[in-house]
Amino acid sequence: MRAITLLTYAYRSLTITELQHALVVQNDEETFDDGDVVIEEVIISVCCGLIVVDQNSKIVRLVREYF
Repeated sequence: MRAITLLTYAYRSLTITELQHALVVQNDEETFDDGDVVIEEVIISVCCGLIVVDQNSKIVRLVREYF
């Protein structure tokens, strides 16, 4: 749910790396642990096909864009 929310409200397109790092950040934590980064395939899987990653640019987007 957080991944879809981040993509929906982002001011610009996010790369998969940026999304992975954004998902690691917790409100009550002051440090960033690289061991907590979720791999790309898991993020795509838990979003049930609602997001896709462009393999050339690594930009993540919702499957369907709404205007």
